[in-house]
Amino acid sequence: MKKRPRKSMLGILGLFLPAFLGLNFPATAKSGLAIIEQRANHSSGSQQIRTAYQPGGNQTHPITCRNGDAVVEFRHTSSSVSENPGTAVVEVKLTHPVDKTVTIEYAAAGGTASRIAEGTGKDYDLPAGTLVFEPGETTKTIPLTIIHDEVNELDETVEIVLNNPKNAALSGKKTHTLTILDANRKVLANVKDYGAKGDGIAIDKHAVQLAIDKVKNEGGGCVFFPKGVYLVYNMRIIPGITFVGEGRTNTIVKRPDHMEILEGSKYTSNTMFNSYESGYQYSSDIDSEPIIFKNITIDGNSNNQPLCNNYSQEHAFTIYLRADSKRRGRINFIIEDCDIIDTVTDGITIDRNVKATIYNCIFRNCFRGSITWNGGYTDTYIKNVDCYGVQADFRDRNNPLGWYVPAISAFHMEMSRKALGYDGSGEGNLQRVKALKVNLSAGGFWITASYGSRIKFYGDSLTINGSFHAQGPACELELKNSNIHNLNRRFYESYINNTGIFKFSRCNFLGQATSLSQKELCIFKILPWPGVNGVFTFDNCIFRGDATLAGFSGPKKGIIIGGTKVSASNSLNFLNNCKVSSKYLDYAIYGGDIYHPAISHVRLIDFEAEINSKGYLLGLNSNTNQTDEANDIGLDNVTFNCRYLSWNYPNRHDKLCNTNMIMKCNNNYISAGNDFAAVNFSGSRIIQGSILGPNTPGIIGDIFKTGNCQYLCTGTGFYSNQLNRQIRAVWVKDKEGR
Repeated sequence: MKKRPRKSMLGILGLFLPAFLGLNFPATAKSGLAIIEQRANHSSGSQQIRTAYQPGGNQTHPITCRNGDAVVEFRHTSSSVSENPGTAVVEVKLTHPVDKTVTIEYAAAGGTASRIAEGTGKDYDLPAGTLVFEPGETTKTIPLTIIHDEVNELDETVEIVLNNPKNAALSGKKTHTLTILDANRKVLANVKDYGAKGDGIAIDKHAVQLAIDKVKNEGGGCVFFPKGVYLVYNMRIIPGITFVGEGRTNTIVKRPDHMEILEGSKYTSNTMFNSYESGYQYSSDIDSEPIIFKNITIDGNSNNQPLCNNYSQEHAFTIYLRADSKRRGRINFIIEDCDIIDTVTDGITIDRNVKATIYNCIFRNCFRGSITWNGGYTDTYIKNVDCYGVQADFRDRNNPLGWYVPAISAFHMEMSRKALGYDGSGEGNLQRVKALKVNLSAGGFWITASYGSRIKFYGDSLTINGSFHAQGPACELELKNSNIHNLNRRFYESYINNTGIFKFSRCNFLGQATSLSQKELCIFKILPWPGVNGVFTFDNCIFRGDATLAGFSGPKKGIIIGGTKVSASNSLNFLNNCKVSSKYLDYAIYGGDIYHPAISHVRLIDFEAEINSKGYLLGLNSNTNQTDEANDIGLDNVTFNCRYLSWNYPNRHDKLCNTNMIMKCNNNYISAGNDFAAVNFSGSRIIQGSILGPNTPGIIGDIFKTGNCQYLCTGTGFYSNQLNRQIRAVWVKDKEGR
């Protein structure tokens, strides 16, 4: 009997190994066994498998393996690319082809480069996405758009991560760092290479100035502060230089202790960083390259400076910005990701001919102003900024250092005709500001524009906690979606005064009683000025008072409107569901003051008052001795839960118009002076009640509805607060009544 040949071990493996491994062989031209070579990569857990040969033929064929064996990863964990505009690609690979579709998600997850077009600008664009490997594919790329900017900066990084794989495993190479190499910087000066210690003990002024001058002489670049505390003062800076640290918590640039010892004088006015020193002034007809501060804390060290009389340290600025106002060019200034704290005077001082961007910064305890504007021809953009501090930490009236009202402000704008910028622009007397997402808790908001100067301020999503003060005949101010908190404390009241055009939209006003020594308190105060034609608009705004008002014994008023003259033509409008709300208030609207009792052209449209039920919707004043002052009040669709009106000394020059006014009988209460009937009334009120009594107040033209009857008021009736008695109205059954 002929023996059957024994199968070789290779043949046995050829028969059973493919099935065991789950391998699929494509059809071949000739029959035969493929010889498989298997290599294990124990470090990554992956396998590499390839076809060796097929008996009876010279063809080789690729094969695919089960998906569970495939691994997706970055081909490299780091790379670099020039900042020149274009597209950079980062490669992602599968360790071997598979027989199913593989997907992997990717996204930018960090790094020092920016994806946001704010501050120093956007460096790259990379939306999150998903890579798709079709069966047999092993390589894909992630595209990044590189955006070139014109600023000097350090090389910056983008971290890209892979996550959420489908039909494949994710290896340890799931993060890639791409470095964008700056294309503008001519020189990078590390201050320690010029002798700076950064130990918080040695004075580093001269070493840092050497680094600045090196960059200045080389045509621009970066001055780099490694981690440390650097003591400096009187630094001279110019455009084209970026001052950059290792992060605001790691790099601190600080004013030294006791500057009177360093300067040999008790009366010091040194500036930490000054753009207007001789030899460093910017003078041109075009705007400059930017001066940039980034990733640094600047410490004014105010608590360790000398006590001086009056205002001798008023000009000990922190960062002072000014260009030659005789020429058109402005200094371009950017500060990003920085803290400015404990300043002797101001955080940033913006004087004449400046274009500034302040982004993602924190200001703490900056005397006078976190950001202060002193001169004209300036344009400032502010976003994601937090200004805070404690008034008690600063100077009061008796402090020999001198004092400000308030001592600390978040925004402090003073525009004087003596501080004009380049006048050939037509904006030499103008300060323009746009502020978004700003928290002003350091004393609040302080704007003063003298005659002959202009301020234009636009704000959205501001929180103003402390005081709000804006005055000047040529102020144009618009606030949206903002919160304004009135502390009702001396020098911490919220009001606008002598202002040109002012508009609030969707704003919330809150009044508190933080001092019980005030004569009166309010949620907000509006003080027009004689001879100034102002326009004040509140659109869909809410005025609230909290529970602290309960402990105040004096008059509590929602909105106080100061007096003016008829010739001033002021216009004050509350539109689109404005509301005054607090059960502790005595008045929703209170008009007139001791100097100019009358308020002109006030309109309440779609307005609501919800206050103490014994309080008044309106509290008004007039002056019988001055015929050029008069109230002009219009009410349209106003609802309220309190009494209607209290009016001292009304007269024949006053006007009151009621439109779409429907009220309950118990809210129809009028207390007024003897001449109330002489007021120029127009429109009518509809009063709803069950009984028309003999003492029911009425204004000529009013309609009283009870049951199926209605009555028309033909003679005005009210309670006389001069005679202390009721003057009865005249009511007749209306011709439409039954």
